[in-house]
Amino acid sequence: MRRALPMVAFLVALPVGMRALALWHGRGAGALFEGDRETHEEQARGVARWVDADLDRGDFTTGDPRYDGEWLFATRMMAAIGYAQSALEHPELRQAHAASIDRCLEALSDPSARAFDREAWGSDALDDLGADRPHVAYLGYLALALSLARLVDPETRFAELEARVVAHLVARFEASSLGLLETYPGEIYPIDNTSFFGALAVHDRATGEEHGALLERLLAGLERHRDPRTGLLVQSVNPIDGAPVDLARGSASAGCASTRPGRAASATSTRAPCSSVRASARAASRSRSRASTAIARCSPASTRPRDSSAERSTPAGRTTRWAARSATRSSSR
Repeated sequence: MRRALPMVAFLVALPVGMRALALWHGRGAGALFEGDRETHEEQARGVARWVDADLDRGDFTTGDPRYDGEWLFATRMMAAIGYAQSALEHPELRQAHAASIDRCLEALSDPSARAFDREAWGSDALDDLGADRPHVAYLGYLALALSLARLVDPETRFAELEARVVAHLVARFEASSLGLLETYPGEIYPIDNTSFFGALAVHDRATGEEHGALLERLLAGLERHRDPRTGLLVQSVNPIDGAPVDLARGSASAGCASTRPGRAASATSTRAPCSSVRASARAASRSRSRASTAIARCSPASTRPRDSSAERSTPAGRTTRWAARSATRSSSR
C-alpha cells in the first residue's frame, strides 16, 4: 500500500498541475477576450517591435530552414491579422493600425517572405497566380491578411493583389475534387486550407462578392477530416484520396477555430471576419499548453528581448496569441 501512495499522489496532483499550467498560460487573456482597448493597444505596441525589426530566417531556431521561413512569414502575417481585428473592434484605431497593416503586407509580399514556399515548389507563388500550382499555405494565409486589410481600409494599395490571390485560389478550389489544396507538392494540410476559407468569407464582406455556395461545399467537405473520437482536425491527408496520413492535432484545430468562417458566412452576414466552430475551439483549448511549448521552442536565437518580463516572448508566439485571442473573441458573437 505504501508503495502505491506516491503513484496515487502523482495521479491526484497531475490534473491540478495541468489546470494551473493552463491558467498560467491564459493569464491576461480575459482583457483581450473582452476587447479592452488599453490591453489591445499594449499588445499592438509590443508586436510593433517585431514587425519593424529586420528579421530573417536566421532569427528562428526550429532546426529546419523551411520551418524557419514559415515562422518568419507567420510573424508579420499574424501581426497583420491582430492589427486588423483590433482596428475592427475599436474604429478609433483604424487609421493607426491600417498603417501598421500596410507595413506587414509590404514585408509579406517581399520575395524573401515566400522563399520557403518557392524552394518547395520550384516556382514563385505570385508568378504562379492563374497557374495550376496552388501554394495554398503561403497564398491562403496571405489572402487572410490581405482581405482583413481590405475590410479595414477599402482603399488599401494591396487591394489588387488581394483580388488576384483570391481569384487564383477560388479557381483552384473549384477544380479540386477533394476540396483541399496542396501546401507543398504532394502535401495537404487541412489547417492551411481553412486559412483561405476564412479569407474568402472576409473578401465577400469587403467587396460585396458572393462565394457562399463554394464556402458551403468546402466547409461540408472539411467535416470528413475531423477525428470522430476527439473532434479534432486531422493534421495531414493523402493528396490522392483524402485519407488521413497523420493524427488529429489540437494545434490544427486551434488554427481552424480562429480562421474557419461560420456556415452562414456571406457578403451580407454581420458575423465577425474569423468566426469559428465552438466545438473546435473547446477541443483546441485542451492543447493550449502544448501549443505554448511549441511556440517557445521556435523563439529567435539572436533577437529575443531581455529587458522585461512583458517582452519575453517570440515574435510569432506573441502575434499568434494576440491574433488568435482577438479572433476567438469575435467568433463568440
